[in-house]
Amino acid sequence: MHAGIAAGSSHLEGGGGGNTLCLPKIPEYDQYIAGLQYSGHIYGMQYDLYTSSNSVFDESNLGGVTFSGIPAACAVCFVNRESILMIPAKMTCPDGWNKEYGGYLVSEASMVGTTERGDYKCWDRAPEAAGGGSGNGLRQSMAYQVEGICGTLSCSAYESGKELTCVVCSK
Repeated sequence: MHAGIAAGSSHLEGGGGGNTLCLPKIPEYDQYIAGLQYSGHIYGMQYDLYTSSNSVFDESNLGGVTFSGIPAACAVCFVNRESILMIPAKMTCPDGWNKEYGGYLVSEASMVGTTERGDYKCWDRAPEAAGGGSGNGLRQSMAYQVEGICGTLSCSAYESGKELTCVVCSK
């Protein structure tokens, strides 16, 4: 339906939304009050994966640049099906379901005292850059690869430190 820029709350601020939105590249405004108000804020999301050796993602869609500080692209799609399901830690859909795409699970960083919880998202294994913005801002919304930590999760199944895959299925 549209391609856009992934956006969410700052990883340095409390409050705001807990989920990531796909904002259109050009917004449409109605009435507004100029200047920053005491309100919720939304920031563009950037990749924070410093080098190719620190990333499981395919960088072929980025034109040879690394992910660090690159604005994250997104898309809102219409699928004429009744149900859509994101399955973490899987690469295949259940029997009778259609695979829309697969990739890796991302979220805000897990750092005590510095970030708020966000939602888990399934990002395509070869993400695209949104363009038009500049990254490495202190208040940007951030996306980090999610790694399983064994303990409550079975250590024989979930090896600590391994990045988790995901798949989006429809039926």
